[in-house]
Amino acid sequence: MGRAVREHDVSTYFALIRGINVGRANRVPMADLRRVVAGLGYAEVRTLLNSGNVVFDSERVMTAVRRGALAKAIAAQAGAGVAVMVLSSVDLAAVVAEDPLGSVAADPSRYLVAFTSGWRT
Repeated sequence: MGRAVREHDVSTYFALIRGINVGRANRVPMADLRRVVAGLGYAEVRTLLNSGNVVFDSERVMTAVRRGALAKAIAAQAGAGVAVMVLSSVDLAAVVAEDPLGSVAADPSRYLVAFTSGWRT
């Protein structure tokens, strides 16, 4: 999945964060989360409601080292160990395109996609 991305191409990424803002545990204000991600040099950082997921743009290729640094910074902000998975918009579009139920699902707003820790692009 994915495509080759050269440095200085702007790509959109999704940081899917597991373990924050669930009930009363590991509460992280979205404004703080956006500041953490922006502080690492990413642009157009945005969050959706209080989901704990972040969308951002980058001119830098998202390497394993950069993914790790992002996960470490988010975990430090959350004050607890959290799992962070980073997907490119190309990867996420491929997941949607490969949906085996796409032709029969009546309400796409009710989709659920799960990624295992071993899934990598």
